[in-house]
Amino acid sequence: METVMIKRTQTCPKCGKSHSVMVPFSEYWAWECGAPMEQALKSLTYCELKQIATKVCPDCQKEILGYQ
Repeated sequence: METVMIKRTQTCPKCGKSHSVMVPFSEYWAWECGAPMEQALKSLTYCELKQIATKVCPDCQKEILGYQ
């Protein structure tokens, strides 16, 4: 069976650029229904989780947090 994906698009509050994260529908639905983000969105990377939680894009995360 094919996994249905949700495209979550947000605008970075720091630079104003639009950025997206692809999330499996079943995980997104679990999160929307109240499961903790880290448990529901288990297929996402740390950076992707932070993108959704803070709306800050990957480039600005690198600048703010100082990682590459």
